[in-house]
Amino acid sequence: MIPLPGPLLLGWALSVSPRGTVPDPPPETCVVVSAEVRRQSYGYDHFVILRNGCDVERECWVSTDVSPAAVYLLVGAANEVRLLTTRGAPRRSFSVTARCEAPPPRSTRARAFR
Repeated sequence: MIPLPGPLLLGWALSVSPRGTVPDPPPETCVVVSAEVRRQSYGYDHFVILRNGCDVERECWVSTDVSPAAVYLLVGAANEVRLLTTRGAPRRSFSVTARCEAPPPRSTRARAFR
Protein backbone atom coordinates (compact mmCIF):
# COMPACT_ATOMS: atom_id res chain seq x y z
CA MET A 1 0.00 0.00 0.00
CA ILE A 2 1.29 3.45 -0.91
CA PRO A 3 0.97 5.96 1.95
CA LEU A 4 -1.03 9.08 1.09
CA PRO A 5 -0.14 12.48 2.52
CA GLY A 6 -2.48 13.64 5.28
CA PRO A 7 -3.87 16.83 3.68
CA LEU A 8 -4.71 15.04 0.44
CA LEU A 9 -6.63 12.35 2.30
CA LEU A 10 -8.40 14.95 4.45
CA GLY A 11 -9.37 16.96 1.35
CA TRP A 12 -10.81 13.87 -0.28
CA ALA A 13 -12.78 12.99 2.86
CA LEU A 14 -14.26 16.49 3.07
CA SER A 15 -15.32 16.52 -0.56
CA VAL A 16 -17.20 13.23 -0.15
CA SER A 17 -18.82 14.11 3.16
CA PRO A 18 -22.63 13.98 2.86
CA ARG A 19 -23.02 16.94 5.21
CA GLY A 20 -20.69 19.08 3.12
CA THR A 21 -18.16 21.61 4.30
CA VAL A 22 -18.38 23.97 1.37
CA PRO A 23 -20.61 26.96 2.18
CA ASP A 24 -23.72 27.52 0.09
CA PRO A 25 -23.22 29.90 -2.84
CA PRO A 26 -24.35 33.46 -2.19
CA PRO A 27 -27.98 34.12 -3.14
CA GLU A 28 -26.92 36.50 -5.94
CA THR A 29 -25.80 33.52 -8.02
CA CYS A 30 -29.41 32.72 -8.80
CA VAL A 31 -29.75 36.00 -10.74
CA VAL A 32 -28.25 35.75 -14.21
CA VAL A 33 -27.36 39.02 -15.92
CA SER A 34 -26.86 39.21 -19.68
CA ALA A 35 -26.55 41.93 -22.30
CA GLU A 36 -28.15 42.27 -25.71
CA VAL A 37 -27.56 44.71 -28.57
CA ARG A 38 -30.06 45.39 -31.36
CA ARG A 39 -29.06 47.28 -34.48
CA GLN A 40 -31.46 50.03 -35.50
CA SER A 41 -31.27 52.38 -38.47
CA TYR A 42 -30.09 55.17 -36.15
CA GLY A 43 -27.64 53.23 -33.94
CA TYR A 44 -27.68 50.45 -31.36
CA ASP A 45 -30.17 49.73 -28.59
CA HIS A 46 -28.59 48.31 -25.42
CA PHE A 47 -30.60 45.91 -23.27
CA VAL A 48 -29.77 44.32 -19.92
CA ILE A 49 -31.65 41.11 -19.09
CA LEU A 50 -32.01 39.90 -15.49
CA ARG A 51 -33.27 36.35 -14.93
CA ASN A 52 -34.14 35.60 -11.32
CA GLY A 53 -33.97 31.89 -10.53
CA CYS A 54 -34.31 32.55 -6.78
CA ASP A 55 -37.25 31.50 -4.65
CA VAL A 56 -37.79 35.13 -3.57
CA GLU A 57 -37.66 38.52 -5.30
CA ARG A 58 -34.38 40.42 -5.61
CA GLU A 59 -33.54 44.12 -5.58
CA CYS A 60 -31.06 44.94 -8.33
CA TRP A 61 -29.09 48.04 -9.28
CA VAL A 62 -27.95 48.07 -12.90
CA SER A 63 -25.63 50.45 -14.75
CA THR A 64 -23.54 50.33 -17.90
CA ASP A 65 -20.45 52.14 -19.09
CA VAL A 66 -22.67 54.00 -21.60
CA SER A 67 -25.42 54.79 -19.02
CA PRO A 68 -23.56 55.06 -15.69
CA ALA A 69 -26.55 56.18 -13.57
CA ALA A 70 -27.73 53.12 -11.61
CA VAL A 71 -31.30 51.96 -12.23
CA TYR A 72 -33.21 50.18 -9.44
CA LEU A 73 -35.25 47.11 -10.36
CA LEU A 74 -37.29 44.71 -8.28
CA VAL A 75 -37.15 41.33 -10.01
CA GLY A 76 -39.79 38.84 -8.91
CA ALA A 77 -39.03 35.24 -8.04
CA ALA A 78 -38.60 33.03 -11.11
CA ASN A 79 -39.07 36.09 -13.32
CA GLU A 80 -37.21 37.91 -16.10
CA VAL A 81 -36.82 41.65 -16.59
CA ARG A 82 -35.54 43.27 -19.78
CA LEU A 83 -34.24 46.84 -19.35
CA LEU A 84 -33.51 49.18 -22.25
CA THR A 85 -30.55 51.22 -20.99
CA THR A 86 -29.62 53.15 -24.15
CA ARG A 87 -31.48 53.82 -27.40
CA GLY A 88 -29.56 54.75 -30.53
CA ALA A 89 -26.07 54.41 -29.07
CA PRO A 90 -23.26 55.11 -31.55
CA ARG A 91 -21.29 52.02 -30.51
CA ARG A 92 -22.27 48.39 -30.35
CA SER A 93 -20.32 47.20 -27.32
CA PHE A 94 -21.05 48.04 -23.70
CA SER A 95 -20.34 46.56 -20.29
CA VAL A 96 -22.85 45.93 -17.51
CA THR A 97 -22.47 46.32 -13.76
CA ALA A 98 -25.25 44.75 -11.70
CA ARG A 99 -25.68 44.13 -7.99
CA CYS A 100 -28.60 42.09 -6.70
CA GLU A 101 -29.58 41.18 -3.16
CA ALA A 102 -32.56 40.04 -1.16
CA PRO A 103 -34.78 42.96 -0.16
CA PRO A 104 -35.24 43.75 3.53
CA PRO A 105 -38.37 42.39 5.21
CA ARG A 106 -41.48 44.32 4.18
CA SER A 107 -42.03 45.76 7.67
CA THR A 108 -38.52 47.30 7.58
CA ARG A 109 -39.02 48.63 4.06
CA ALA A 110 -42.35 50.23 4.99
CA ARG A 111 -40.81 52.07 7.96
CA ALA A 112 -37.97 53.39 5.81
CA PHE A 113 -40.40 55.37 3.60
CA ARG A 114 -42.44 56.99 6.38
